[in-house]
Amino acid sequence: MIPKIAHLIKAKLDGSISPLEEQQLLQWAEQDPSYQALLDRLDTDEGFWKDVLNNIQLKQSIDEHWDERLDRLTFEKIDRYKHNHRPHRSRPRRYLQYTGLLLLFSAIGIYFYIAIDSSASHIQVLKDISPTYGTATLELSDGTLIPLDADKRGIVVGADMRYQDGSSVGTVEDDAVSYATLKVPQGGKYQVTLSDGTKVWLNSGSTLKYPIRFSDSLRSVELDGEGYFDVAHQYYQKDSKADKRKTAFIVTSATQSVEVLGTIFNIKAYADDVCSKTTLLYGAVRLKSSTVVPQSVHLSPGEQGILTSGQLHKKTVNIKFEIGWLEDKFIFRDTELREALMELSRWYGFEIKYERNVPPTHFYGEINRNSGLIEVLKILKSSGLEFRIEQQNGVKRLVVL
Repeated sequence: MIPKIAHLIKAKLDGSISPLEEQQLLQWAEQDPSYQALLDRLDTDEGFWKDVLNNIQLKQSIDEHWDERLDRLTFEKIDRYKHNHRPHRSRPRRYLQYTGLLLLFSAIGIYFYIAIDSSASHIQVLKDISPTYGTATLELSDGTLIPLDADKRGIVVGADMRYQDGSSVGTVEDDAVSYATLKVPQGGKYQVTLSDGTKVWLNSGSTLKYPIRFSDSLRSVELDGEGYFDVAHQYYQKDSKADKRKTAFIVTSATQSVEVLGTIFNIKAYADDVCSKTTLLYGAVRLKSSTVVPQSVHLSPGEQGILTSGQLHKKTVNIKFEIGWLEDKFIFRDTELREALMELSRWYGFEIKYERNVPPTHFYGEINRNSGLIEVLKILKSSGLEFRIEQQNGVKRLVVL
């Protein structure tokens, strides 16, 4: 009740109270004569209330705690009142009224202190952020959740799922499980070998959904994030004919699909990115958008297909710069600020806050991902970027100044 009334009183003081809130405040005052007396004081001595509430809201002295300051200001008001008015019989009663005011102010102060201090004064400034190195998980279609061993860097899919070193992950019953979802946390990287022999490396904060068994005529997986695919050739026999056909391999994401037969390529398609990038290293790729009017391009090795704002185009790139993450490197080559910071946030696990409009800025540099964040930011700072690192309620944040 106190937080609600405190909110209404504050709204009345700053003039933002609505007619409905005014009615609620009057209804509260009708519950007790002392409450009505408080509202009367609000009308006749508004400055008294403002002094208290204003000092609760981050206008606190650096060397004085909020409750000490509140008490001091309140009792100074009381002392001034006592010196300016002659004492009479009702003085004890009037003092009790002020005591009641103080108690209510303290309750209101506690509310505002919790609400404001939790969002402001409990912010801890950090010197650095280290990579999180989270644990990958495997979720089966029957709801089973398997935390994967952090010391092992990949799994091999089959009836008997194994780690790359041959140790068992668990047995999959074909009747109960049709697909699995591999989730790689921030600060992680993981490899999976699919049932057809295709190898996939997943970058930090990525998810891959795939069948436990591929069909003979189609192989299809779903990607959210970034993955490096080394697709194995697979053949099937059609209509009992002697000739065999290659089985297509399709990777779908939120805005596009990539169709290949046997090839090596990298896809960066995080749901919160402004664009998707598909880079071809070997073989051939047909990239198709999922827009209302689909567009498609064919890529040759060394080309990158880019889908942004519903428009699909391609360009020639330096492959080394696009797959640096496989060697645990951040490689910035004419990388725009927001894209660079998004990449960093997925690895180090922090939120991004911009305190002003930052003009388009591009960065160049290369650094090991096992370094602390501060080492990476030195590159960005050399380009004029100002920032601070903080933590609030367990949430790490990079604030661009």
